[in-house]
Amino acid sequence: LAAGQNFDLGRSADLVTQTMKAYGLEFSDVARIADAFTVATTSSDASVEKLAISMPIVAATAKAAGIPLEELVAILGTLNDRGIDASTSGTGFRRVLSSLLNPTDEFKRRLDEVGLSEEDISLKTNTLTEIMKTLEDSGFDVSDSFAAFGQRAAVATEILKDTNGAVEEFTKKIIEADEPTRRLKDERLKGLNNQWLLFLSAVEGIAIELGTALIPEIKSFLQALTPMLQEFREYLDENEGAADTIGKVALAFSVLAIAVGTLLTAIGFLLIPLSSLVIVLGGSSATGAGAGL
Repeated sequence: LAAGQNFDLGRSADLVTQTMKAYGLEFSDVARIADAFTVATTSSDASVEKLAISMPIVAATAKAAGIPLEELVAILGTLNDRGIDASTSGTGFRRVLSSLLNPTDEFKRRLDEVGLSEEDISLKTNTLTEIMKTLEDSGFDVSDSFAAFGQRAAVATEILKDTNGAVEEFTKKIIEADEPTRRLKDERLKGLNNQWLLFLSAVEGIAIELGTALIPEIKSFLQALTPMLQEFREYLDENEGAADTIGKVALAFSVLAIAVGTLLTAIGFLLIPLSSLVIVLGGSSATGAGAGL
């Protein structure tokens, strides 16, 4: 996903991991998650960066409401297409689901006015597509949406009512996609620059793995080091002259380090003309040999 989208590896991994946990999926589902994001980002105004903002906001609620992962990604992509920013699309759709799961008295009253009941908009017995179609066909208009869902969620509701069929097709496209992440990655990594990006992503991935593996060791080291530093501080408090002595020793070592560094730098500058001379002489010898001299 990171290579195919030229997106930060760490944030891509976070997005996939958060989605996997929110939906209770296994590591074997990582390709499914990445493919859903790839289709969404190549077929709508959504981007991995936008999904990284909106998905954590709404994923857990969507799972609780029975919204499949692919449908959720399609909905967020559709909201982005209609000009809704990532944060608003996440919070707006979460509010839509919350209102459907637990309708307010005002929501119930508005439903009754258009001849509907709670059962007609229940996510337990209807899909979201069916609910939006029911609301649209009943004459549940924009004023009803604002009264029932609230301002932010009303905009999302009206978009979903208007794009109901398109969301369904979008979801189908995501489900039926044939390894889009791998295909996109292969296509985008043909150039030298992208190969370099892939290399950097691989290095970053190794760093993440090593960092995760070393965290317990680093933690143990710091736990062991802390009491030693505390004892050293107590020693300095008890021996006022010790700190001054240690400071002078540290200063002396710093001066020595600077002197050695300066000397090595000077030697390096002296070696530059010598190496150039060797190259010239080597080139002359090769030229002479080629001429039979």
